[in-house]
Amino acid sequence: MQAIKNIFALTLLLCFCAFSQGVDEVDSLAPWIPRNLPDGMQFSGAVGSRFRISALVKDAIINPGSAFDFEVDIHATGRVILPPGEFDFESIFAGNPSFKVQVFPGLTQSGAKRWRYFCMLWPLEEGKLEIPEIPFAYINPDIPWSNKQLMLDFSDSIKVEVLQRKVFAVSLRGPDVVFDVDGLRKSPWMNSVKGFGLTEFIWIFLTPPFVGIIIWSIAKYRASIQLLNARGRAFWVLENLTSLKNKTDLLKADDVFKLMQEYFHRSFGMPGVVTSVEIVNGQFDKFLNHNETKQFSEFFSDIETFKFNPALSKNECDLIDQAIAWIRILEVRR
Repeated sequence: MQAIKNIFALTLLLCFCAFSQGVDEVDSLAPWIPRNLPDGMQFSGAVGSRFRISALVKDAIINPGSAFDFEVDIHATGRVILPPGEFDFESIFAGNPSFKVQVFPGLTQSGAKRWRYFCMLWPLEEGKLEIPEIPFAYINPDIPWSNKQLMLDFSDSIKVEVLQRKVFAVSLRGPDVVFDVDGLRKSPWMNSVKGFGLTEFIWIFLTPPFVGIIIWSIAKYRASIQLLNARGRAFWVLENLTSLKNKTDLLKADDVFKLMQEYFHRSFGMPGVVTSVEIVNGQFDKFLNHNETKQFSEFFSDIETFKFNPALSKNECDLIDQAIAWIRILEVRR
């Protein structure tokens, strides 16, 4: 009887220890709403030992009227209990007069201990601008409650330069000689047209030159319709890329970029301007493996770089050859 009582008491003790340990664990992980969050600061929702935030841009020199990619990286250097949530770029740049933010859905990438967030920034001013530090507020459960459990980390500020628009001087002075419409109506040539009747007007349409003009116009119209139907298809793009190699223009990346956009729109039905970000986010995963997607993204990034910064790019002829090779790969697998 005493042995049964001892076993029963030991069982109660073990259950109490397990329950108290579970309560302590819940109590230590429960208060995820920080109480010392500064005014205007957003809580990221992340809970872990240590997080680092960094920000970067692809191009430091921006063409006027163009947007550029802005990326925020979050790295965890310790244990992670809760990952960070969505990054609210619109609230961060809400009071910034230098930039307008454009967020695209589905651009967030996450890994085991790394989270990447993307957006597009439109400069509202010209000259040298500075992207301020981006704050990141998280909770470190390893710090006792007697101290401040809320932790803050800031990214470095980034300086970019928006090129100024070119201004061309245009003379507003009109020509010295202006047509005198009233005098022209009184000229002998116009007076001779008064006897022109409906019969003569009909006979003009039956003359060989006018019939030839009609036939030529119809042929040009049919050719333009055929060209419009072929525009953007693979054979049309390859033909234009091949002819582009024989041109003597110094800057060809802009034409390659436009031809690739036509190909994406017509062959894949992708709306808007397609950038390297869409390639990274898996728009062509059905046709390319991981390494090929990375190479295709790097190639398209070179086109974008050379489009606005010729001094930082590779040889433009190499870009044309790469574009031809990638289109042929995509057409075989599509």
